[in-house]
Order: sequence, then C-alpha cells, then structure tokens
Amino acid sequence: MRWAVVVLVGLAAIAGIWSAIASGSPEDDATPTTVFAIPTTAGVTAAAAETTTTAAASRESTGGDTESPVETTTTTTVVVTTTTEAPADPIDERLPRTEAEATETDPVPVGEVIEAAPGLWDIALTDVDLDAADTVLGFAEINPEPAAGFQYVLVKIEGTYLGESVAQPVFEWAVLAGDEEYLPSIPGCGVIPGSIYDVIEIAPGASFEAHMCMPVSAEDIAAGIELYLGAPGDDPRYFSLD
Repeated sequence: MRWAVVVLVGLAAIAGIWSAIASGSPEDDATPTTVFAIPTTAGVTAAAAETTTTAAASRESTGGDTESPVETTTTTTVVVTTTTEAPADPIDERLPRTEAEATETDPVPVGEVIEAAPGLWDIALTDVDLDAADTVLGFAEINPEPAAGFQYVLVKIEGTYLGESVAQPVFEWAVLAGDEEYLPSIPGCGVIPGSIYDVIEIAPGASFEAHMCMPVSAEDIAAGIELYLGAPGDDPRYFSLD
C-alpha cells in the first residue's frame, strides 16, 4: 500500500510540472533535505504511513463476556510544506562580475556574473554537481537511476532582472560536450525542486535561484563539458562546469 501511494504522489508531482509549463503558473515540488542547497518558493514532501490499531471491538456472550480484538489498518498521507525566500539582493552585489569573454574557449567561471540579453538580466552559475545521482534520488522516490554510462549533472542558476516590467527568464539552455548537446527536458532526471521551469513573473530588480538537471554521458563529462545559454538578441554565452 505504501508504494502505491508514493507512486500516485509522484505521478501527481510530474503532472504538476507539465501543468506549470502549460499554464504559466508555478507548482510545488518534492523537497526532502539534501546536501545540495535548494531554496524554493514552496516545497511539498508527501509520504504514506500505515498504522494498525487493535481494539476490543466485539463481545460474545456465551456464558460470560469475552473480548475479540479486531485489527483495522488505515493509510495516512502526511504532507509537509516548507517555504524559503528567494534571494533579496541583486547577484552583482554578492558575486563578482566576470572578466571572461563568455565564449566557448573562454567560458564564465562558476560564481561570476554576466549580463545576458543586455539590459535585461544578470545571470550566474553558482553551483555544479557533476555526479548528482544520490541527490536526485533523494528528491523523490519515483526518480529513476541514471542509465548505464550516464551521470546526472545538477546545476544552480541565479539571476537578477534588470528590466522595467515583470518578466520570465526564458533562455535556451544546453550542456555541450564537443559536438554533443544535452538539453534539459521533462522528465529529464525526474522531479527536482526549484526547477528553472517554475521561475515566472520576476519583478524589476528581483532575483531568483533555479535548478536544472540533465543526464550526461560519463565519458563526455570526463572529457570536459560547458553550459550554454542562448537569449534573443544576444550572442551565445558559455559557462564552465569545472
């Protein structure tokens, strides 16, 4: 029974992500505790617990009172909601602005800020886990193991909106390994909290944190990979994943 409930909860979480993309409204994600720092606007963890209660529920009168215990099993879904705030300070007040050219041969280092879609966004790659299978599997029990020969690459993106009206950071993302291209997709690694797909309606001057996860060939990771960012009206930008 426990597994049936967990599977149903997990399927509902994936359906919620698809709904968020179609409707433009954020959905809650599963957020168990993990060593990979994942701030989210709202996270939900669901678990099923079975309890067995034994009660003296019947009596038989056959020359005297006797009690026959009756066992009843109930299944309870426990939902825990955790809320954390998005970063309040612009990232260029917390992180250095890069001196890299942001090209394929001179990518932006982790933890440095670049202006993407000039005048609209400051963006930084602030955390990278090139072998995040344990973390991803800890997010939700329905998340699958990476395929043989692949690793989960989990990254954290931070940004500040520089424009004058509410906007969404809609960029083209990919992990590049030579001529090979790995795109973030759904289900991708499975259910992850604080997904880049859930970042919507960023106000002028506001900041966000979001995450992407992609299965990438272990052989390509060993050879060297980069994160690609494409934005309308801007040159392609490259971030180092080392």
